[in-house]
Amino acid sequence: MDQGPQLALNYWPVLLAGTILIAIIAWLYPKSKNAMNVRLKLYIAAPLLISFLALNILIIRGGLQLKPLRPNHAFTLNPNILGNLVLNTPFSLIATSNIQPVQRVHFFSNQSELFNLIRKTKEKKAVSTKAKENVVILICESFGSEYTGLGNNYKGFTPFLDSLANQGVWMKNAYANGRTSIEALPSILASIPSLMTEPYITSIYQTNEVVGLGNILQKEGYHTSFFHGGKNGTMGFDVFAQNAGFEEYYGKNEYPDQDKDFDGNWGIFDEPFLQFFAHKLSTFKQPFATGLFTLSSHPPYTIPEQYKGKFPKGDLPIHECVAYSDNSIRKFFETAKKQPWYSNTLFIITADHTQMSSQPEYSNELGAFDVPLILFHPSKKITVPDDEKICQHADILPTILDFLNIENPKSNYFGTSIFSEKEEGYALNFSNGSYNLIKKDLYLSLNQENQCQCFKIDPPRNITHLQEVPEQKKLESVLKAYIQYFNNGLIDNNWYNSQNH
Repeated sequence: MDQGPQLALNYWPVLLAGTILIAIIAWLYPKSKNAMNVRLKLYIAAPLLISFLALNILIIRGGLQLKPLRPNHAFTLNPNILGNLVLNTPFSLIATSNIQPVQRVHFFSNQSELFNLIRKTKEKKAVSTKAKENVVILICESFGSEYTGLGNNYKGFTPFLDSLANQGVWMKNAYANGRTSIEALPSILASIPSLMTEPYITSIYQTNEVVGLGNILQKEGYHTSFFHGGKNGTMGFDVFAQNAGFEEYYGKNEYPDQDKDFDGNWGIFDEPFLQFFAHKLSTFKQPFATGLFTLSSHPPYTIPEQYKGKFPKGDLPIHECVAYSDNSIRKFFETAKKQPWYSNTLFIITADHTQMSSQPEYSNELGAFDVPLILFHPSKKITVPDDEKICQHADILPTILDFLNIENPKSNYFGTSIFSEKEEGYALNFSNGSYNLIKKDLYLSLNQENQCQCFKIDPPRNITHLQEVPEQKKLESVLKAYIQYFNNGLIDNNWYNSQNH
């Protein structure tokens, strides 16, 4: 829906006052009676015009960085609450003019009824005492579960990741909240699932209040940082990470040997960047919380010359790159083991999303979101109540806080700790215009016309369409409650409103 007419209607006094002010300025502006007609020669005028246009384009973009300024750049400096003072209306409107807003929904007129469906049970259940454990989140580009050997009847391309899963906790039914890299960061770092067409990072809601993992852990004395070997500005990772409280950002610009280790396309190859990551962590004051997003298993699937022919090629172009990235993670852990922080660190490993599929059992709505989720600690045995419970990216933030025994007074309702004994697991996503809910052995899909379909899930991920079942009405109400909470909370910027808790 076009916002222009609505904005003009809401702010007509401002529009009228502005028009009158411009008219007065135009009337008062002195008119010269003896205007000089200055003619510049073409060889002078042309370069001046080109320079003027280039300078204007540079100013409009906000600099020479990869991506132009977005409204959420205003919130990257502390205190970020002052971002609203930096923004101005013309810039905000122009920057978001082609982005469609979500629509307000009214499935529930009674807010209490809505929150009763999605409110989490308060429970005090943590794995450790409130110790200052370090946290490392590894987000592996395109590492769908299909490419691993975990739970599959074939070897896969991630022998190291598989071995790590056997030493820690592997959640057997974990799902991404989105299908693209740009959707993963809000889900993982701030429990914001992707339930709309536009990614949160580029949406008109990008300046909404965000309570990310970094925001919470900074208050607990943590040093926070985020790493991605891509060119700074790629997909807005740097800005969103800072919005989510990850104070320092290390991208291609901060990497010391850019020319030597550049992949020719996106950024720094995984192996050298992960080594840079391991050593950089040793310079941080503990405790620290950090995240790293790998790069190499992204189209056009480039690996270093010295590794060509060293890894299995598989039957998809991505397979060789996944094997290379897995080997890079193995070498990272070899280096990390020698660092003073290693034994006091919780590692969370997952993928941002899935990619192309060659296995029939993954070629459906479940397989399209099926990603590995592994918790590993070198010196602690981690246990969860149920490693087959449905879980999602939005659960990572509350899971980490539960492990650290840290209370979060400002949480949203999308995520649930996997350590919870009382809460049933679930996963939310949005695909092809439909909202989807995965819970227990049922998969529910609600399209834009509010037509609902229910499917039975048979392990590992076969789905069969069902006629209406007794549980469907309840699940449909839960899904609609999440949709209303998501959409209306975005519009009103009140996901964290205390009266909702």
